[in-house]
Amino acid sequence: MIVALALFCVESAARQCVVEAATTPARVRIGYSSISGSRISLWAAQDKGFFARQGVQPELVILSGIVGIQSLIAGEIQFYLGATDSAAQSAAKGSDIVLLGTAEPLRYKLIVQPTIKAIQELKGKKIVVDRVGGTSYYISLRLLEKAGVKIDEVELLQVGGGGNQRVAAFKSGQVAGVISSTERFEQLRIPYNALADASDWESKAPAIPT
Repeated sequence: MIVALALFCVESAARQCVVEAATTPARVRIGYSSISGSRISLWAAQDKGFFARQGVQPELVILSGIVGIQSLIAGEIQFYLGATDSAAQSAAKGSDIVLLGTAEPLRYKLIVQPTIKAIQELKGKKIVVDRVGGTSYYISLRLLEKAGVKIDEVELLQVGGGGNQRVAAFKSGQVAGVISSTERFEQLRIPYNALADASDWESKAPAIPT
């Protein structure tokens, strides 16, 4: 299972940025969906001057998935770094979105309260997800299935607003588990136990014939 972050743009805006960069520094607004370690390449490119070397003056703006895609289509931002589900849904409805490239797969884990030691202990308990139909939701379904828990054996609780809100719900004790990367838990020193790791199955995936 591979869930990649992707950099999107509206095709006409991308062409305009390239033309402007050839003459004067192009001021562009780049949206990103959340504050996490998976966005480090974007911040590093800004801090190390990589954008400036290419004649680009960026403004980085944090926007949630759906809002980010809507802002991209409206021309309020020129590029967007985020998961692919919102962009795919928008493209399916006819929007002119172009995928420029993908970053590393998200390192999602099945993170549970520290008192939970086995996957069977999750049965009948609440697992928090962002929203039904979003990336977190589908990863949760897949990872729980791989770990040996059927979806009808747990209660999925929607907590919108991004990863910070899901972590807050976990910290409060409202939920038994969450599908997430571990950066926020480490930064906030929130005790947890990781029962499963999506990257374990990525490494075991069969090779694609060429």
